[in-house]
Amino acid sequence: MKIEAKVNLILISIFISGILFSRILLSNLLEHKTQTEINNKVMTLMELNNYVREYTNQSNADDFETEIVNRFRLSESNTKPVSGYRTLLGTKLYYTAKPFSINDKSCLGCHSTPEEAPKSQLATYGAKNGFGWKLNEILGIQITYIPAEQVIQYAYHLFITVTEIVTIIFTVVVIIINLFLKSTILQQI
Repeated sequence: MKIEAKVNLILISIFISGILFSRILLSNLLEHKTQTEINNKVMTLMELNNYVREYTNQSNADDFETEIVNRFRLSESNTKPVSGYRTLLGTKLYYTAKPFSINDKSCLGCHSTPEEAPKSQLATYGAKNGFGWKLNEILGIQITYIPAEQVIQYAYHLFITVTEIVTIIFTVVVIIINLFLKSTILQQI
C-alpha cells in the first residue's frame, strides 16, 4: 500500500474517531446541562412565585401587558404564545405570554351576568367584577417572567463549554496527526 493511501486511511480513521468521541461527549454534556437547566427553571419558578404574588397584589395589568392582551384580541391566530424581554421593577426579565380565553361554556354559568351567578359567589365576591364574559373571548393573558440574567448566563455557559470541548478535540486530533506524520512519513524521508 502506498504511503499516500496509508496517510489518508489513518486520517479518515482519526477523523471518524474524533467525530464519534465528540458526539458521545457532547451528548453527555448536553444531557447534564438539560437536567441542570430544568432544575434551575423549577427553582426560578419557585422563587418567582413570591415575586408574582407581590406584583399581582400591588397592581393590575400594566400598559405593556394590556398591549399584549389587545394584540391577542386583534390577531386572527391568537393562540400562539409571545415571548421577549422587558424591564420590570428595575429587573430585566424574559417573558412568555399566552391568551386566557373562555373556551368552556360552563364558565358562563358564573360569569355571564350577576343574575345568573350562584348566590354564594355573589356573597363572597360581590356583583361588580367578573361578569360579562363571552364564549371564546380573550379576557387576559397568562404571563410568566424569568430573570433574563439566568437565561443569558445559561446560554453563555453552554457556549463556553461547547467551545472548550471542540478546542480540546481538535487539539488532540492535531497532536495525533502530528505524531503520526513524524513517526511514519518524516522518519522515512
